Amino acid sequence: MIIPILMYHSINLQSSNHLTVSQKQFRQQIKHLSINYNILSLDDIIHCKDFKKLTPESIVISFDDSLKNNIDYALPILDEFKVKVVFFVVAGHLIGENRGDRKVIKDLKRMNEDDLDLLLSSGHTIGNHSLTHSYLPNLSDEMLEKEFITSNHIIEENIGFKPQVFAYPYGDTDQRCLELCRENFEYGFATVKQGYFDWNIDPTNIRRIYVLPQDDAESLNYKISCYKQGKQHK
Repeated sequence: MIIPILMYHSINLQSSNHLTVSQKQFRQQIKHLSINYNILSLDDIIHCKDFKKLTPESIVISFDDSLKNNIDYALPILDEFKVKVVFFVVAGHLIGENRGDRKVIKDLKRMNEDDLDLLLSSGHTIGNHSLTHSYLPNLSDEMLEKEFITSNHIIEENIGFKPQVFAYPYGDTDQRCLELCRENFEYGFATVKQGYFDWNIDPTNIRRIYVLPQDDAESLNYKISCYKQGKQHK
């Protein structure tokens, strides 16, 4: 089962860095993807028994880091094109912690419980993006368990259930991370650095496609095509 999964972070009025896609460009990207591909939510895949919804054009769209600007600038466009995605939430943000955030987005506002409720009521999936967004392979076993297990409890306290999907901060993992993910989640997602294209090989180590501000229709088609062929795009 090969389903390309695209990865976004920040959506804002203007693109100021490699993690931020402008709202105008995002709308163009989503319009193209919604017309030319079958965009599935992760809930569709998790709960799908016969996989009849899966087609050669099936893709998934994800957002990392639980940024407030996703609510302000991405959600209206997703609603416009009736696209359902997964938002990977850093649990620490819900209790006021942001120790492991990237410098380029460290000062941006984060989602709160009301934002998560809005996403769920709009049909989107909530996933786990760790407790502190730290580089997981460098952590002790004790800290690592908190990143997977304590984080899930915090998110559960906010939305009423435990997420079934996990995204590794910075896309990196090790054997300990994979084992914890297998014990606590249905699926785990990396980035372009590692992971399998075929979800059946290891559902807890799935590669994703990095969407950049400059990606146009041709570029998106190229990246998705490479993923389907089981190879990393240039």
